[in-house]
Amino acid sequence: MLHIIFKVVPAAILLPCTNLVVKLTYKIIPKQKHEDAARLEYIDVNLVGNPSVSLLQIRSEVDRMSRLVFENVDLAMDGVMNNEVRNAKVITENETVIDYLTDAISDYLVKFNVQELSPQEAMYVNRVFQTLSDMERIGDYAEHLLHVNERCTEKKLAYSDVAKKELQELYDNVKELYSCATTRFYSQDIGIAELTHLARLERENRRRAKQAQQNHMDRLRSGECSVEAGIMFGEVLNSLNRIGGHSINIAEAATSHQNGKMF
Repeated sequence: MLHIIFKVVPAAILLPCTNLVVKLTYKIIPKQKHEDAARLEYIDVNLVGNPSVSLLQIRSEVDRMSRLVFENVDLAMDGVMNNEVRNAKVITENETVIDYLTDAISDYLVKFNVQELSPQEAMYVNRVFQTLSDMERIGDYAEHLLHVNERCTEKKLAYSDVAKKELQELYDNVKELYSCATTRFYSQDIGIAELTHLARLERENRRRAKQAQQNHMDRLRSGECSVEAGIMFGEVLNSLNRIGGHSINIAEAATSHQNGKMF
């Protein structure tokens, strides 16, 4: 019945109403309830409808994944900065969901892509594929930060106040970059000025990481830091640097529809 409605309603009328249509379909076909969080909350793989509705569902599912990724990075860095293992269970559970969503959304995109899509819609699907990969990699780095922190705690290694300050400054930049990138990917609307700012921020992150590594070498030579603690410090710097690199990829994927916004 819904399929028939979509075919007879002109696109100009349907597009502004897609959010209402999504809500209506959930009332007609309720979301399944699972105890396991590893499930699709917005995409209904059994619902055959207008591409505009499916794109909104994809958009919401990707946004949900981006928030889980950010939560994991933030929780992992909280442990690093406080020299104790925190929220390991939450991070591990979130990572399971992130991996699931990467595969499940990708599978849905493959099936969705066989429909007749406009060039704009097809390009968005390709950008989602790319962004899912970047988000999954950021999630992997968050899990790596947890493991680094576990090793530091086990060996009773601690960072100096100077090292923590360097990490915090770098992480503040990374948070801004990731937050702006994912927000703009959601809206598919980023201006040249903002993209330039984020690219500059990513370059600044690389500069900060390199300088922090050099500062560590200076502390090592003066006996202020142990070799083992320095290795762990370098692992954290590298992870944050890589997170920034994947974040700028996500921001660039928000430029796809500058000549015609989808949402």
